[in-house]
Amino acid sequence: MGFEQTKEYFDERDAYYKLHPEICFHVQDFMTVNLDHLKSSIDELAADFAAKDLTLKGKGFLDLGCGDGRVLAVASSYGMNPVGVEHCPILAEESRINIRNLSKFGTIGTVVEGDLRNTRLYDIQDFMIVYNFLTLSIDVAKIIHSEGLPGTLMLLEHFAGEPLVLPHLKYVKRIGKNGRVSMTDLYVNA
Repeated sequence: MGFEQTKEYFDERDAYYKLHPEICFHVQDFMTVNLDHLKSSIDELAADFAAKDLTLKGKGFLDLGCGDGRVLAVASSYGMNPVGVEHCPILAEESRINIRNLSKFGTIGTVVEGDLRNTRLYDIQDFMIVYNFLTLSIDVAKIIHSEGLPGTLMLLEHFAGEPLVLPHLKYVKRIGKNGRVSMTDLYVNA
């Protein structure tokens, strides 16, 4: 599945969410995930991998706090194997619906409902890349450091002007083009 199909689908979903405030209440915080910004971040990461004769295809991608699944769908469009963890039952189900609807275009993804700090829900060592949209980012950094493999990457999307200091992870660089109001920083488990 291509990125443009993913973007078009979520543009339609955003219109649907506006008509359904019972979902929108839970999804509204995730509307700020700008898919063009996310794509530019993953494009840059893909270029970094290619420069080392590596690829993102087949790599495990974990979205801790996956919301409505849009980040999972974008990761899938790059050939990664995405898994999302979402604590809100309404959002977890919405994410499953979106991945299921996009499966006709080849999108894959798994959604697990629960607290992202409950590492019994997933094995962090299965994932090369962990994405987080400013949800418990310090807890996520601790999980990556204590249970992840050296070299595990964290993409942190946030609103701070400067990179956030995360315990135990090494800041690498700002990645991709800045979103409307957010930016993404790349960290590594050193």
